[in-house]
Amino acid sequence: MTPVLAFEPQTVEEMLRRFPAALEPVFDPVRAFAGAVNGDYCVTRDRRHVFDFENGVRMIVTTERLPQRVLRHLSFGSTVGGLFALRDAELADFAKETLKTFGMASEPTAMIKSGENLHFWFVVQ
Repeated sequence: MTPVLAFEPQTVEEMLRRFPAALEPVFDPVRAFAGAVNGDYCVTRDRRHVFDFENGVRMIVTTERLPQRVLRHLSFGSTVGGLFALRDAELADFAKETLKTFGMASEPTAMIKSGENLHFWFVVQ
């Protein structure tokens, strides 16, 4: 299994240039999760999908195919080295501003908090 990626912050400009590559390929999230559990390919271990911000936030970007639609999934985590980089409210505010910066200005189809992470989904088609 590929090791967890080291935290490597970039400028927003660098991340915006890389962002289109993170939107491909389109994943089946059930199969992708099963692969992560079984030691196969995992998007969180592919730098193309991982965006590290200078404030300690890591964003994971994928496009996911469900039976009825295709969704863009952006996940924000606020821990670096096991330490909380931002409190929940700060992370939520940062995520909302970042979503606008990366062209996700509409309201998300769904948003959940899972452990220390915030997840946002947007309908693509």
